[in-house]
Amino acid sequence: MEGGSKNWLLQFSIQFWTALLPSYAGWCNVLKNIENFLCELGNESGVDLDTVKRCLEKAIEQAVCEYFGVQDCDVDLNQQTVGLDLYGGVSGSLYRHFKGGSQKIQANGVMEIELSLLPPPVISKCEELFRAFMDGAKTDMVERRWRQRVHNAVEGVIIEKDHDCVKVNLGDEALGLMTRAEWTPREVGVYRQGRLLQFYVLKVSRIGNEVLVYLSRGSINFPAALVRKLAPWVKVKAVKRIRGKKTWLRSDASLTRSTVLGVQKELGGEVIEVKASLINEPIHFHHQKHPPDKSYAARPFFWPEEIS
Repeated sequence: MEGGSKNWLLQFSIQFWTALLPSYAGWCNVLKNIENFLCELGNESGVDLDTVKRCLEKAIEQAVCEYFGVQDCDVDLNQQTVGLDLYGGVSGSLYRHFKGGSQKIQANGVMEIELSLLPPPVISKCEELFRAFMDGAKTDMVERRWRQRVHNAVEGVIIEKDHDCVKVNLGDEALGLMTRAEWTPREVGVYRQGRLLQFYVLKVSRIGNEVLVYLSRGSINFPAALVRKLAPWVKVKAVKRIRGKKTWLRSDASLTRSTVLGVQKELGGEVIEVKASLINEPIHFHHQKHPPDKSYAARPFFWPEEIS
């Protein structure tokens, strides 16, 4: 999965960066078509064009500052120049490279250099940095997208299952993980490679440039999330669940038979009991002197008319 997530960058690298290293002519050719290259990369990666441009600008800036030993510089992709702030002094590498050249130092201490005149070591470093920055931008985008899906039901295909965890392909660069604690015991047999299932998104975390999405099929809130996916106009709340056996839900409207059957089918025949009422109406528990806490799943539940 990790290899597949890099295809867009690898393809771009073949088209873009291989043109940079062999000769200045290749680099100049890229500069002439820079807008097309960046647009293509943005479309392939899903990263917006402004972010792609910023990544390239920052890569050039850092590569130039490190190579020439200046503290600051400013890249202008439209003018295809980089301005070096020389107030911090002129390094030997900068002096040697541009000795006798036509570059002039402006009154504010900035030397403007055309991008086409950057030496190969700067181009090579720029490639390395740009890859890293684009990986980070891509990961940021994936992380934001999945954080918006927390507490919702999503579709995924099981990659593999071991003793303690099920790995799930979620259709993009994020990796789904369902730990054993989130399994439903009666359906463990269906956790097989290639099986398409719905999952409840518990949380999202990030390790480096990898986004991990923690999933569940045993959560008390999973059946309610499935209802919301099938009938998004309905407000529904989980009251109690016995994994694989029965779920009690409260909704602000009656659910159609097809919606309930659709949830039951996804849950392997788990019985779904729905009470249509005000979503915030107090829940009554038998033989309770004090209002119950929010741990509904740990307590016996009775619908109001069942209480004598």
